[in-house]
Amino acid sequence: ACIPTAMIGLTFQDDFEAQFSSPASTGFGLLVTGSLLFAIGRLPRPNRGWRRFGWWRAILVGIAQGMAILPGISRSGSTICIAQFLGLKRRWSAEFSFFIAAPVIAGAGILKLRETMHLPADVLNTIAWGPIIAGTACAAISGALALKLLMRLVVADKLQYFCYYCWAAGGVVLVIHFMP
Repeated sequence: ACIPTAMIGLTFQDDFEAQFSSPASTGFGLLVTGSLLFAIGRLPRPNRGWRRFGWWRAILVGIAQGMAILPGISRSGSTICIAQFLGLKRRWSAEFSFFIAAPVIAGAGILKLRETMHLPADVLNTIAWGPIIAGTACAAISGALALKLLMRLVVADKLQYFCYYCWAAGGVVLVIHFMP
């Protein structure tokens, strides 16, 4: 699952990064995420186990993870939904989603750190490392808490209710963006 993600990320990195300057891309991405979450709530309870999941299904989940590089597309939401669409049990779809996130996030972090270290010394000296480290620590703590909540929502079959938030947020972003 990590191989297609890496291929998509490395191939389309500049295109994806350009989308982050577009509020419309974020708004549409939130609408897509909301639609995935809504659809997953309409499916019968998935019952496929690990042994019957197969490598080609893992590749499809990896493609979903690669597309989640786009702004507004939830990485965990899209991979959990696609895994469930493919029949993987709810709890296992969430665990698989988090399992495949680690190498991809670590790889992206290493690439960005490498880019940063190649900056000229005068630019490198102006980087405020303290706030970056503090922000990273806060993100790790809030991320761990969010994972606990997300696992509860997935197991309780309540993840689809997050679709309304995604649709509202996406709609607000698009209205504000396209207002004259």
